[in-house]
Amino acid sequence: MNYTTNDLYDTLKNKKKIGKGLRGNVFVNDENTLIKVPKEIDVNISYSEFLKRIHSLKKMRTDLRRFEEDQKKIIQKGSNLDFVDFAKDIVYLEEMYIGVIIKWYKNCSSLMEYKFINEIELLEIVKEIIEDNRILITKGIYHLDLLLTNILYNGKNIHIIDIDGKSIKYFSKKNKYYETLSYYSIFRGLDYYLEEKFKNQNSYSDRHNAFNNLLETDDNEFINYPKAKKLIRKIEQKGIFKK
Repeated sequence: MNYTTNDLYDTLKNKKKIGKGLRGNVFVNDENTLIKVPKEIDVNISYSEFLKRIHSLKKMRTDLRRFEEDQKKIIQKGSNLDFVDFAKDIVYLEEMYIGVIIKWYKNCSSLMEYKFINEIELLEIVKEIIEDNRILITKGIYHLDLLLTNILYNGKNIHIIDIDGKSIKYFSKKNKYYETLSYYSIFRGLDYYLEEKFKNQNSYSDRHNAFNNLLETDDNEFINYPKAKKLIRKIEQKGIFKK
């Protein structure tokens, strides 16, 4: 899908914007898919301002080309996974990669918004995310932003999102550094959840300290699949998320 600058502006003007993140804006494409583009691309501005933003985006061509190359490899490697849908199509602006067409999960909420029955339900889902991450890594795909805001859930199925741009890396050979960053992002997401849900309780300080003490040991300088599973068991045993 390749747009001219004018066509892109006119097209997005007529599409509903449903999300805005640190890295991108999300618009409704059709009844089943969304368009995700860099944060620089917005249409609640004049066309002249839009042109200035596109000009600044073109200075990022090298990064965008790298995102495009990774995205193509990831689409090929990850197309048969049931817990994540990679790009349905790639979006170009005058041959320059600017984003992706992704599946729209209408009946899901992020794990930050989902109302868990108890900490057991929460941690069981996190265990499943760890399993899913192991599968991604075996395919050379490293998701570096597995925060609970990037995991959608409907009470039954998990869907990992934010699968483009800086949050995704692809390597044909095992990369221990990015493996650690990927697993660590899961626990970073849990830390955000802990703060959000317990920050107004007297127990928050003790919970927060116990959680970070587990993460900050020398043994966790490198986190892989077995260590991630071990960390979750320890978090569970200490009752850090228990209501």
